[in-house]
Amino acid sequence: MSFDILSQATQRPPRTGRDGRQLLAVTIGAEESDASWSDLVAQLSKRDLSGVEFVIANTHACLANAATVRLSVPPAPWPP
Repeated sequence: MSFDILSQATQRPPRTGRDGRQLLAVTIGAEESDASWSDLVAQLSKRDLSGVEFVIANTHACLANAATVRLSVPPAPWPP
């Protein structure tokens, strides 16, 4: 038996609100990129994601870029 090991990126955006924390989606792709995050945010938009006030992302800016473009949401400022 032979197995191939593939490196994959997993994207798991959570939602945090007064009612607690929820996982919005899980996607697996070849890499974290503007395109992969944009696709994920587009899927969430099609599922009527609304009420987004800001996005907090790590130093990998792809999520913030996708939210800014797809949802017209300004990213939260990253501390210097």
